[in-house]
Amino acid sequence: MPVLYEISDINTKNTNECIKKVDILFDLTGEKYILNDTNFCKQLMCVKGSCDIKLQNGKDIEYVTLNNPLSTLKIDKNIKIELSKYNSDTKISIQYLDTDC
Repeated sequence: MPVLYEISDINTKNTNECIKKVDILFDLTGEKYILNDTNFCKQLMCVKGSCDIKLQNGKDIEYVTLNNPLSTLKIDKNIKIELSKYNSDTKISIQYLDTDC
């Protein structure tokens, strides 16, 4: 089974020059939130609270829980991302990266 993500401690890699845009998700409602962007690789960080992340690439599916603001989840642009098990206090940072980085 291929690995669909890379998790690392924040600031272990200098990617500032690679960041195209940043979104902050907060006040999330409903049972799940789907990220539809397939143009950029992404780095996700749960700044506050926690959430479960479902990663899917075709038939391959992996689940990850983000609950540490010092951990960053790097995901390829072709991976489908679904967030769940969050609450209204959860804050998630999404950095969209240039594909050359």
